[in-house]
Amino acid sequence: MDEILVIAIGNDIIGDDGAAFVVADELKKLLPESVCIEKIYTTGLDIIELIEGKRKVLILDTISTSANPVGTIYELHPEDFRVNHSSSVHYIGLPEVIELCKLIGIQSPEEIKIIALEIEPQYNVNIGLSQTIKNKIPEVVLLAEKVIKSWIEINKT
Repeated sequence: MDEILVIAIGNDIIGDDGAAFVVADELKKLLPESVCIEKIYTTGLDIIELIEGKRKVLILDTISTSANPVGTIYELHPEDFRVNHSSSVHYIGLPEVIELCKLIGIQSPEEIKIIALEIEPQYNVNIGLSQTIKNKIPEVVLLAEKVIKSWIEINKT
């Protein structure tokens, strides 16, 4: 069983929505190979297969809330989101995935953390990150590295 998994969610052809992929690439240079890093373009049911049997999962993503300035970094947990019961499995988010894992008996991680970066809403194909988001990448990498290294240290004890 892989102990630690990093999931970067985004789309690198939709501008700043690709920020998590850039962070994941930087983390690959800094972390031991025992830390599995996956880049995915979708959420929902696709995440179940990835998180099954993992002990700790860090999710990197972008978010457009318009509640805070672009570049705001959020540290979140699944409990910070409410479950939305949708009539379609095509619109299933992380809280619903975790609830579904419990319902069907899939072993979900003992800890999930989310690091999200506030971006402007992205509507157009645009390769590359804005300067504001580029400037925030090192801070997000440092935060993610800190979380993962704390998990590695816990594993050693």
